[in-house]
Amino acid sequence: MHERKTTGRVPYPHQEAGARFLRDRPGAILADEQGVGKTDTAVHAVVQGGMWPCLVVCPANVRVIWERVFGAVAPWVKVALPGMMTDIAQGEVVVVSFNRLAEWLAPLAARSFAVLIVDEAHLIRNAGELRAAEKRALEWSVERGLHHSMHRTEAALEIAKGIPVVWALTGTPILSRPVQLFNVLRLIRHPLSRSFREYAERYCAGGKTIYGVEAAGCSRPTELRAATSSVLMRRRKADVLELPPKEIVRLEIPLIGEARERYMRVWSEHVARAKALKSVNGLRRLTGAKAIAQPTLMREVLSNAKTPYILEHGLRRPGPGKTVLLSNFRSSLELASRYLDRVGVEYVVYHGGISEKAKTKAVDAFAADARKRWFLGNSVSAMVGINLTAADRLYFADMFFTSGDHDQAADRIHRIGQTQPVTVYYGVCPGTIDDLQYRLLEESRKVVSDVMDGVADERWLSHDIEDTFLNSLAAV
Repeated sequence: MHERKTTGRVPYPHQEAGARFLRDRPGAILADEQGVGKTDTAVHAVVQGGMWPCLVVCPANVRVIWERVFGAVAPWVKVALPGMMTDIAQGEVVVVSFNRLAEWLAPLAARSFAVLIVDEAHLIRNAGELRAAEKRALEWSVERGLHHSMHRTEAALEIAKGIPVVWALTGTPILSRPVQLFNVLRLIRHPLSRSFREYAERYCAGGKTIYGVEAAGCSRPTELRAATSSVLMRRRKADVLELPPKEIVRLEIPLIGEARERYMRVWSEHVARAKALKSVNGLRRLTGAKAIAQPTLMREVLSNAKTPYILEHGLRRPGPGKTVLLSNFRSSLELASRYLDRVGVEYVVYHGGISEKAKTKAVDAFAADARKRWFLGNSVSAMVGINLTAADRLYFADMFFTSGDHDQAADRIHRIGQTQPVTVYYGVCPGTIDDLQYRLLEESRKVVSDVMDGVADERWLSHDIEDTFLNSLAAV
């Protein structure tokens, strides 16, 4: 069985080229835009190369997607979605979620996988490395049949050490700045990842400070692009697919009535705190983790206010078209559910509070049932790994801090299989923090374009997007 090279589903030409690219490299990043078919590409590479056994690490809600793609490309291959540690020994392909990787690290490391595929690899962008004390703790816990709790970055880097071939898949290897690529380069053992300080100084407009190594900026993007070109393949949808057009619309929504009063109360409290600052330490407290709660409350107030307007806007269009509404706030999704119940419109709900099985059922129902006209999703849960091409409209009730997250989410509907022109709406309340967030998204998108898509612009971005948002709130 392992010698069989023919496949079931035939790859697109660009997927065949991507599979060859992966097979020729022990470490590679497949960074095609969302919707180009990276999962199919990687599966074809594994099957054509006979690379068994194969370990796939991905978000929990994406595991069933990998099972389905392997089933379509190579139905004779046994795919295991472990529910218990003992299931790891089963199957030519083992698909494990990020949140179980640390727990099952020891038995996975003992399996001798031929290839590791880390899907949505940008999720390991945050710092993570096993220090000496943590390694000793891990060894101690393994000896006693326990496990050591690690950040997903630590766990991914640790499991990769014992696997000869490592491929990282992500449509957004850089969400807003080059430092986010560093751990992905470490994962595939690229020479640029040998020294974080050198990488930060050269490509992140950074260097050593009293607080550690600063790496929040962007410098020499053209050089970074050239230095990684031999291991990083990126194709845009426009270059390899004939998809319907995608339009991005800034949908301005007035903030009136009780919602405006609520927003102004929270804003006034924040202004008062900012004006009372007397030191740099005070500024740090204002923009620190605990104080983020106040800007978050402002964003939630705005999201709640925009949700009914968005639903009215979406329901006014003629025809049976389907629509996606995404929000970071459960309260907005609950408002949307109650609104649609009142007007008798059917929908599905998708967020982190439901099971993996329920998520899959919601996606399948939205695709197959013509009566399910709205998809109400949590932005974080629904931005990766799912196909929502039954819809041709998507509304953001509120925004992330980085363009990469929005691109991930928007391309759930603009991808292979889409036959209708797509419109993506950003709900913005003018004269509020929405204006600032929308501007920062545009700035973030320019930086990503510089590094990833070959725009010849050597601008330096010397700040962190989220810090800029918070500091701007402080500068009243």
